[in-house]
Amino acid sequence: GEDSMLIICEGNSALSGLMPARNIDTEALYAVRGKVKNALKSSLSECLKNAEVNDIISILGCGIKDNYDSSKLNYGKVAISVDADVDGFNIMCLISTLFWVLMPNFIKEGRLCWLRAPLYRLQKGSERVFAYNDEELKELRKTHKNWIQGRNKGLGEMTSEDMEQSMMNEELRRLEVLTI
Repeated sequence: GEDSMLIICEGNSALSGLMPARNIDTEALYAVRGKVKNALKSSLSECLKNAEVNDIISILGCGIKDNYDSSKLNYGKVAISVDADVDGFNIMCLISTLFWVLMPNFIKEGRLCWLRAPLYRLQKGSERVFAYNDEELKELRKTHKNWIQGRNKGLGEMTSEDMEQSMMNEELRRLEVLTI
């Protein structure tokens, strides 16, 4: 329904961490394997041969191109969650491009989001705080002296507990609506 979200993540390792951290009543998960077809460089028929493209279209249930109908959506939003590295950003761009080419109104309606993963974790005992870039880390280190610092190289290296406290916590997560 409208209050639910499909989270498209990068790979099965990310999927396995997000699965226990999500709200099963409102959040569904789908892992892409590798890179999705570049919808700008490929014909529609080539795009539709890609398993990930077909899965996403089928999961959303709203049709594509001129047949797009947001009233038929199975999920009100889609969040893309990828590693904070060059490959992750490339995958995010390919998925965003797919939506732009096949379902531009999905983006115009404010339904496509980026679910950001933190780059750093500071921890003292069971307490954790997260930073999403170097500047945030620098600020956190001023107020959290002598806390143990960890760096997340990718979603697959994050624990379910870290994902639950940072990415899946509705009050703390960084869910940014992607706009044109």
